[in-house]
Amino acid sequence: MNTNVLYSSIPGWTRSRHPYSWYKSLNIGTRQTAISRIERGLFSILQVCGSNAFNPSTMIWIAHALEALFDTQSGSVGNNLRSRICNVLNVPKDKRKMVEKKITQFYDLRSQFVHGRMEIPHPSANEILDQSVYKIHDDLLDMSDFAFSLILATIQEHVRNNWREVKFTETFNGINIQ
Repeated sequence: MNTNVLYSSIPGWTRSRHPYSWYKSLNIGTRQTAISRIERGLFSILQVCGSNAFNPSTMIWIAHALEALFDTQSGSVGNNLRSRICNVLNVPKDKRKMVEKKITQFYDLRSQFVHGRMEIPHPSANEILDQSVYKIHDDLLDMSDFAFSLILATIQEHVRNNWREVKFTETFNGINIQ
């Protein structure tokens, strides 16, 4: 999938605040252990970027970054995370179902890996010997690429708006009986 359809970049997003200045304002310095949600998100994507191989465990780092950035609690990854991502990234209504479906597909693939249901290629897989390896790699890369683009877009929103993190609240209004 072409992730440009969703949110690859915000036109002029760096004009509002330089990313380096934003990062410096987080006061991470030489800290080696993440203590805030934004730090957990950033350190997780650094784990992905620092890896010399892409494999299913990369999805765990990507999921960790998403869940840290969007403050999801155990057991509330489903609707809660999809809704928060779409709201923070201001996903247009006509693309919302597509984005939510891709998030669900990413988490389904992650769950297959975590719970031992994913088709795992041999460590020295050879596509010439078995063409099914292509499909496994393509699915993994497509879903991970999409989820990673959500992380980058979220960090762009943080920089553009000078956010340290996003606070999520739930509100309701009672309506009196007339």
